[in-house]
Amino acid sequence: EMIRIYERERHKRYATGTLVVATANFCAEKVQDMSFRVHEEMTLMKPMADLCWYYAQKVENPSVKGVIPITHVRLVYMSDDEDEDQIYNKPKAAGHDKLYDDRNDFISNSGW
Repeated sequence: EMIRIYERERHKRYATGTLVVATANFCAEKVQDMSFRVHEEMTLMKPMADLCWYYAQKVENPSVKGVIPITHVRLVYMSDDEDEDQIYNKPKAAGHDKLYDDRNDFISNSGW
């Protein structure tokens, strides 16, 4: 299974952002968000296992161990003057990248 992250725009002021990883069992309604810091602009297309390993190495929360079961990924870029809470509360705010995969219906219905 492949997962793709497309950059909304390439710009130096977005060199640091928040990567929001949502893990979900699609038979359930709960979605858990975990935040990571990224220090590069990315366009990724890798096997799921490679992505799980890659992001597991970048996890900030020390209580999260091992491989993270990534279901889909959203990459959110912020400039220094933007408020993180404001961005999370406004999913369509400027600065959000969009994820395109086979689960677009789920993502749309979840407010992504």
